[in-house]
Amino acid sequence: MKWSDFQAGEISLPWHLWCGHDQCHPLAWGAGGSGGHDWNQGHACSHDDPCGAAERLKTPLTLIALVVEGHALSGLFVGDHLSAWNEAAELSAQRHIRWCDAARPFQRVLSCEPPMYDELWTGAKAMYKLEPAIAVGGEVVIYAPHLDVVSHVHGKYIYKVGYHILPYFLNDWKHFMNIPLGMLAHSTHLRGSGVMEHGIEKPNVRVTLASKISAEDCARLNLGYLDPAKINMDEWKGRENEGVLYVPKAGEILYRLKS
Repeated sequence: MKWSDFQAGEISLPWHLWCGHDQCHPLAWGAGGSGGHDWNQGHACSHDDPCGAAERLKTPLTLIALVVEGHALSGLFVGDHLSAWNEAAELSAQRHIRWCDAARPFQRVLSCEPPMYDELWTGAKAMYKLEPAIAVGGEVVIYAPHLDVVSHVHGKYIYKVGYHILPYFLNDWKHFMNIPLGMLAHSTHLRGSGVMEHGIEKPNVRVTLASKISAEDCARLNLGYLDPAKINMDEWKGRENEGVLYVPKAGEILYRLKS
């Protein structure tokens, strides 16, 4: 593709999502933008060809990179867009990542999605920031009793393709190549990693949605369903030694296993 193909935000944003979310998946960005990762292919889209957006600006470019915890400012870095981002990422790695025991990945996670995520499109963070610390064959339950919509803007595409792992789409690319890349990126983001074996999709983690979205819609979307009224959060708390994790405000902290 040529630079002219990316001048419209309608094209460049989905391409950026595809680069960042799928080529680097499942190492997702963390809170504050970087999540402790100093650079990835999604960021490279704004620096290297084919996009090179930042380098093509004719005006001087200064980045003000903030590292935030809750409502408090933990760090502020000002400089060119590369050095400021990298310095912010170093601090973010200390503040926004929880390192877990690689020998004991979690089997089940109750990921409580805060009301500020009013659609699954933005609330996918409740899954992808936890997946790196979940065992293969484990489950994440996204608890969002307020949630009643998949996406206010992109719902028709998401319902058309559902939620699947990246190899599922690549295995039949001709069938999905006309779906906007940003929609496919979101789909794999929420569904997580996995493999295709003999044409059968095998995700590494089961994703169950406990929200106002119906069981029928969850099945159509290729997600599990759980009635949010039947969830007792006290049954999930204080059980990390059993492989059960309770996350009261998902989406801000990236969980990873120590190598």
